[in-house]
Amino acid sequence: MGVATPIIQDLDGVKRKPTLWLGLLVFAGYLGVFIATNRILARDFDYGDVVKTAENTRDGVFLPVLVASAYLTIVTTALGWWRPAIFEPRRRVALPKWMWLIPFFAILCPLLDIWRSDHRGEFTNSHWFWLIAGFALVGYSEELATRGLLLVGARTKLIEEWVAVLTAALFSLMHGLNFVFGQDAKTTLLQIAGTFPMGLAFYVCRRVSGNLIVAMVFHALYDLGLVVFGGTSTALNQLDTEVKQPLGAFIAMLLALVAVLVHQKKLFKSVDDLTLAS
Repeated sequence: MGVATPIIQDLDGVKRKPTLWLGLLVFAGYLGVFIATNRILARDFDYGDVVKTAENTRDGVFLPVLVASAYLTIVTTALGWWRPAIFEPRRRVALPKWMWLIPFFAILCPLLDIWRSDHRGEFTNSHWFWLIAGFALVGYSEELATRGLLLVGARTKLIEEWVAVLTAALFSLMHGLNFVFGQDAKTTLLQIAGTFPMGLAFYVCRRVSGNLIVAMVFHALYDLGLVVFGGTSTALNQLDTEVKQPLGAFIAMLLALVAVLVHQKKLFKSVDDLTLAS
């Protein structure tokens, strides 16, 4: 039986050799850029009111994330990490076909939440524009920062199980910044706890589909679906619903957990690992 080793990545064309510390540094830089921009542009309203109006959504979501996304795009290009950040290694293990249900429900359920929402009419055309554009950038930037660049760095040092845990844990902890932005402590702690399994679900989507794009779309639709389901009068991350409950990412997260528990050997290994172990 072979000793567990990090997954071998496709690093052809990289300009700077990936390391764990460089991945962590890029991730920290992303957080710093977003925090600074958000505090400048969204200082005139409370964090919970960020989706209350079109202008709030523009200043509190779209513009800060646009600047942070630009930072990540420039850094990724400078490092030459696009290939390993977006795509899984070419020599990857074939996973059970049922796992495609995970990205399927990840896309379907948020779309159903938007369709089921009683609050769609509360959003003006300009508000819809800033919501869609803003959360599209959230999906792009948060996934590129965590399950993209951070993952590339982590894979140079850690076995894949710990890569999945690290990227999910830091993704979860970064939401603790919402307390600094004005969210109450209880909601922030619940959000931190809830975003860890979300992070694992995003990771599984990457492994199943072979690319990060599916996870980016899943992430964007999930956030957008929750906002539209809650409406403009609901504080961000604190849905006020009496009868209907959002489907959110529950089914995708449940299936991802099953995949992690049942198919660890394939999910966390590369073709090279299985060859050494056989």
